[in-house]
This record gives sequence, structure tokens and C-alpha cells, in this order.
Amino acid sequence: MVLTALLACVALCAQEPAPASQPATRPAAFAFAWPVGSRGRVKEAQSKDGVDLAMSSELVLSARAPSAPAAGADAAGELLLERGDPRIESYRGYSASHPFVQKLILKLDEASPVQPALVLGPDGALRGLANYDAILDDLVQRQAAAGLTKEEQRVARERLSSEAERARAERQMREQWDAWVAHWIGVPLEAGWTETRELSFELPSGKRARTGSVERRVRGLEERAGASCWHLSRFEQRSGPWFFKHVGGQLPQWMPGLELSKVRACTLFDQVDAWIDVQTLRPLEVTRRHALRVELAADDPAAPSTVQKSENTSTWTFEWSAPAK
Repeated sequence: MVLTALLACVALCAQEPAPASQPATRPAAFAFAWPVGSRGRVKEAQSKDGVDLAMSSELVLSARAPSAPAAGADAAGELLLERGDPRIESYRGYSASHPFVQKLILKLDEASPVQPALVLGPDGALRGLANYDAILDDLVQRQAAAGLTKEEQRVARERLSSEAERARAERQMREQWDAWVAHWIGVPLEAGWTETRELSFELPSGKRARTGSVERRVRGLEERAGASCWHLSRFEQRSGPWFFKHVGGQLPQWMPGLELSKVRACTLFDQVDAWIDVQTLRPLEVTRRHALRVELAADDPAAPSTVQKSENTSTWTFEWSAPAK
């Protein structure tokens, strides 16, 4: 992660040294510090375009075996964050005791989906999925049970085993891990700290094409689940012609039925708030609000443009059981 603000802080301290009796100190920076053996349960409540679903799963952090498949020379100290025991907690506001939700729970139990396991570096960097092949096998087997022919299964397996699908699955988990941990690595734990940077990419001409900006903040200490927590936030906004040129072709995937030829502009908003336990530096609550706003040309050139939106809000709440630190 970018540490420019922290380095700037160090530079300012060097320019104005404190008196000898009061040596200058720097605030501690956030670092991944989950101890091996960490165990808990995470509940994810998700709302997407009016549909609400809450599920939970168990989390267990362990040291990854050096002989694990695909472990390379730099695998020393790698960790494995496994999920298990998935549960449906509620659906569209109905509790787990509602007959309709009970049917969903029964279907989930019958399917027994394989949960993703993350490979982490000792510093908390996400290095990939440890069990994508097992997830793929599980999906194909469930499709076979649903009546797919052997040829359809072969086509499905070929598609799911592609690099693009593997990358998509990893990207979904990376977005979660970024919100839980990776966005905050290196942030000085100091109330009022703010960092803003521009998002852009380099053009063949050597100029920079601006696509948006991202801001990180340390809002201060707040209480969550009876514990003192650091409230950290991140706000990303992407828009403009270069952003549209970069992502325009993907819009129909995000908004099924969208007429790409009518799109005139799009804006992406991504806001994350995290409450990190002061004592353990593990998250107790994380909220991510992801919204896409698309401006569409009207059929009548004289009519004003219309706006189409897609919003997705995820809230993760954690209950940790062991170890305490």
C-alpha cells in the first residue's frame, strides 16, 4: 500500500525536531497481526438492488503446510484462512425460522458448497485461492446432479478452469480481503490522518490519463461490540472519459440488459468503513458500499438523458473466539 503520507509525516518531524526532553514519536502503523489459531465467525449481510441476504461462515487461520500444492520458494511463512460451516441467516428480511428461508437452508445443506480458502503472506498480502480446483469440481458435480449432460459438464469445466474465471473468483475474494485488511496496511493509527491520491494510468504518449481518486482516513476511536476500535474509511470514485473507455465493455456484465450503445458516461463509487479492534487489530465490523451510475442517451435526441444505477452494500460482522491476542 502507499505510504506517502506517513513518509511526509516523518519529513515534517525532521524539519521541526522536538525538544530533547520530549523525543519525537511516530504513531504505530496498521499491520496484519492475526495470530495463527485465530478462529471466529463472520456474518455477511448483503443488499443488492433491493434483495437482502445474510449468510455466515466459520473462519480459521493456520500456518500453511510448506508442501502445499503450488507453494513456491517464497512460500515460507504463508498462512491459510479457511472458511467452513456456511449458514443462511436471513433472506429479504425473513429470519432463519421462516418456512421459505428454511427451504433455502435445506438447499444449501444438500449442495454442501466448498468454501474458498485464502493463501496469505506473513504480511497479510493475499496471494491467491488455495482450493479453486476443489471449488470447480464441486460446481461441476452439482451441475451434473441437476441434469447436465457429460458434454455440458465438459464445457462448464473448461470454462470454469480458464484463467479468466480463476481471476474473477480471486478478484471477488480480494475485494473482501481488501476491505477487511489490505486497504489499511501502513495507515498510521492516528485520529485525523488523511491521504488522497489520484488514480490514473500512463498513455503511450507518456501523459497520464486520470480515472478518479481515492481517499483514506483514520476517523478516530469508536466503540463496536463493546470494544474500543479504530474507525478507518476509504472512498474511491472513478469517472471521466478514460475510465469509461477502460471499463465500458464490461458494463453489460454488471448491469444485465444494459444497451451499451446508449451509454454516455459512467461513475463508480466504492466506500469502505472498518472498525478495527485496538487490542487485537482484527476487524469487528466492516461495511462496503459499491455503486455504479450510468448515464444513458434517450431514444429521442431532444429528450434529456436518463440514469440507471446498481448498488451493492455488504456488511461483515465478526465474532472472534480464539485466541484473544
